[in-house]
Amino acid sequence: MTDGYTDDADLGRKIYYYRLAGELMADIADRLDINVLEATKLHREYVIELATAPKLSRDEVIAMESDRLDQLMHAHWHAATQEHKVPMKVKISREEEEIELVDMPPDINEAKLVLEVMKQRSKLHGLEVIDPKDQTTVQQILIVGASQASFLADLQAGQQSLPSGDQDNVIEGELDDGLEGQ
Repeated sequence: MTDGYTDDADLGRKIYYYRLAGELMADIADRLDINVLEATKLHREYVIELATAPKLSRDEVIAMESDRLDQLMHAHWHAATQEHKVPMKVKISREEEEIELVDMPPDINEAKLVLEVMKQRSKLHGLEVIDPKDQTTVQQILIVGASQASFLADLQAGQQSLPSGDQDNVIEGELDDGLEGQ
C-alpha cells in the first residue's frame, strides 16, 4: 500500500482523477509507486463503485462541474490577464546556455482558453444568451394560439401565422424538415 492513502478505494479514486486529467496508467503507477497491473485493478474497481453508487442530483453535478471549471480558470487566469515571467534558454556562449526568466505580456491563447471556460460556465448555469443568427444553437419557439403542427404547416406553406404587429420578432430562415413530426 502506498503511503498517504487510507485504503484501496482512496488510491483508486486518486488514479481515477489522474486518468480523467489524461495521464497514462504507466505514468500514474510510477507516480504512486505501484505496478501498472495494481493501478489498473484499483482504477477498474473504483469505476465499478462509481457506476453502482447512488446517482448525484442535478445540483450536485452542476456544483461539481462548476468547481472543475473554476480550477481550470484559476490555473490560466494570471497568464491570460497579467504580465508574467516565462523561463527561456539564453545562450551565453557556444557551449553554455542559461535559463533566464523573461517578462511576457498577457498570453492571447490563455485569454482565449479563459473565455471558453467562461462560456462553458455560462452554459452550465443557464446564463448563455442565444444568438438568433447562430445556426448551430437549438432555439425554443413560443407558439401562441394555434397548435405546433398547424404553425409548422403554415410556416412551411409560407403563410403568415402572426398578427402584423409581431412581424419584428420573426427571424427569416428555412424550416427544418426534421421538426415536422414533433
